[in-house]
Amino acid sequence: MRLQKLTASFGTLEGKSLTLGDGLNIIYAPNEGGKSTWAGFLRAILYGIDTRDRDKKGHLADKNRYQPWTGAAMEGEMTLTWGDRDITLRRSARGTTPFGNFSAVYTQTGEPVSGLTGTECGNILIGVGREVYERSAFIGSGALSVSSTPELEKRISALISTGQEEISYSQIEGQLKEWLRLRKHNNSGLIPRLEDELEVVNQKILQMTQVNGEIATYAGEQLRLAEQLQVLKSQDNNLKKITIYTRNVRYTEALDKCKETQHQLDTLQREYARFGVVPTPDRLRHWQGELSFLKTLDKEIRHSEQDVLVATKEVETAEAEGVDSRFEGLAGSEAVERANRDRDQYLALSAKIKAGKHRPAICGLITAGALALLGGAVVMEYLAIYPISAVVVIGAIALGTTLSSRNKHRKECLNLLLSYKISDIEELSPLAESYRGARQEVDEAQSRLRQIRMNHDNRVQRRENGSAELLEFVHTFAPEVSDFFGCSAALSRTLHMGEELAVMNAKLEGDSRLVSALAEQGGQENKEVLEIATPQDSPYQITARISAVQDELRRAEYSLAECTGQQQAMGNPAELSAYAEQLSQALTRRRQEYDAITIALSALKEANARLQERFSPQLNERASFYLNQLTDGKYTALTVNRDLEGMATKHGTILPHSALSLSRGTADQLYLAVRLAVCDLCIPTEEPVPLVLDDALVAFDEERMASALEVLRSLSKNRQIVLFTCQKREGNYFKNHSDVTQISL
Repeated sequence: MRLQKLTASFGTLEGKSLTLGDGLNIIYAPNEGGKSTWAGFLRAILYGIDTRDRDKKGHLADKNRYQPWTGAAMEGEMTLTWGDRDITLRRSARGTTPFGNFSAVYTQTGEPVSGLTGTECGNILIGVGREVYERSAFIGSGALSVSSTPELEKRISALISTGQEEISYSQIEGQLKEWLRLRKHNNSGLIPRLEDELEVVNQKILQMTQVNGEIATYAGEQLRLAEQLQVLKSQDNNLKKITIYTRNVRYTEALDKCKETQHQLDTLQREYARFGVVPTPDRLRHWQGELSFLKTLDKEIRHSEQDVLVATKEVETAEAEGVDSRFEGLAGSEAVERANRDRDQYLALSAKIKAGKHRPAICGLITAGALALLGGAVVMEYLAIYPISAVVVIGAIALGTTLSSRNKHRKECLNLLLSYKISDIEELSPLAESYRGARQEVDEAQSRLRQIRMNHDNRVQRRENGSAELLEFVHTFAPEVSDFFGCSAALSRTLHMGEELAVMNAKLEGDSRLVSALAEQGGQENKEVLEIATPQDSPYQITARISAVQDELRRAEYSLAECTGQQQAMGNPAELSAYAEQLSQALTRRRQEYDAITIALSALKEANARLQERFSPQLNERASFYLNQLTDGKYTALTVNRDLEGMATKHGTILPHSALSLSRGTADQLYLAVRLAVCDLCIPTEEPVPLVLDDALVAFDEERMASALEVLRSLSKNRQIVLFTCQKREGNYFKNHSDVTQISL
């Protein structure tokens, strides 16, 4: 089969076309250039879109991944050569199903290709199913590693055994293991269920024996408790009779007491009525308080009289101490003011005396000087006599005046000191302050005296008014009272009688309530004597014991009913024994089946091992051949197990290495070798199918890339090869090679 032209509206491809040549096709495109989309379109046009696939974490379903970005419907066609005839395949949407419509026609005539349907197209043209194709001739981006599937296993098995593709070791092994799980898997399966059911039946047989014994026990317990309950109820009835009798006795006693209290109350009320209208207890207590206050007021009056005498003496003493002839008739502040004024005057006169102390000397000097000048003028006869004489006269007059003024000031200062009887003017201010303090004490003593007299007069007035009001109040119910003692006795007597009357009323009310309460409880006057033995236990104890016995009796009855129900539910012992025998036989049969399946599974494994011995050499030989070419002889042998996991052996070494221990490039070369080998073994050779590789050589170095390209070039002589790459080095390697088709998207 050879691919000619592809046209697609698929993913990022919007009506794009791709024309391929024979042999090796190298298609270059940068990232996001559409390489993987063309590869996906090729697979989808052959096998369709799996609409059951769903988006998962890290995976996008093809129906969503390749939905055209323009929003248009997913559609496309591919022209190919198959069996020497050109065929055109077309797929388009059918409703909401992508690629649901399919057609296959001969390109030249447009006639439908018989037997080529949408579901069987890939199987017929490629010769294998989708899973085998994806693990052999179709190498998607980043998917070089190979995993085994039942379909691929069937294909390999068919090639190395009978040629039938209906047998899969893993499916048969899975079926046998499923049968084993159905019969016995951990705690589930037919065998564990039969074992559990047989255990349940045996337990029921054992329980039935136990239940029969429990029924007898609970029946005896029920009879014993019923008899005990009857005795307790008889005691309870006796206690009820005693209770009724006791209540009637209490009712009779309470009624008699109530009558006695009523008689005492009537007597007291008659005595109380002799006083006429009696004030309320609150009024009586109020006036008792007033009486106590008046008595206290008497004591305070006697004390205040003494206080008046003491205050009067204090005033007299203060007035005697506050007399000073130097300030007679003056208030304290006036005395201080006058003393300050006289002191200031004295100090002023003293200052004048001090200022005039040098004036006589000056005047004397002036006069002496004038006389000297006068004498000199007479002698020298060149000065005038009269002016000098005038100066002498003026100096003498000034001297006389100064001496007279000083004497006057001294006299005034002396008179001030004598008027206050002091020798120094500085003594005057303390005298005035002392006088003012003495007068202040006189004022304070007089003020205290006035306050004490006023308080005394107020107490006397209050006593007189209170006494009159008290007597007026007491005379309303005790007119014979005339003093405080009589008032106190009348108030106490009347208040006590009122309180006694209130107490008696309260007592009568309490007795009446008790009689009413007992009557409501059914109390009646007692007429007879009860002769019943009183039980040792109290009513509460007997009631508690009855309740406890009733609870035990109910539990015994419930347990008896439950055991009876269990006995009925368990059925007939003979039937249970027969059913246990059936279960035992079924269990034996299932165990035999389990052993037989185990033997079959062991035989299958042995047969598969032998089949593997036939299959592995062919696959390992082809894979080793390709790996040797891809690695330039560095790795000479490749071993592949049933799960298609590879182990490579280096040239000159003995032990193989797992693919997991190799570098990424070497591992990719190993799996490319495995895919080429699987492709050789599994893909039909009558109509060689194209080999599609998407960025399969991206991890190869330059030398091994060259080796891989030579391998592909060699293979392209018998089958078409389509190599998508994002690198230009593959194209550069085949530059100027006419047998290689190079396409740039």
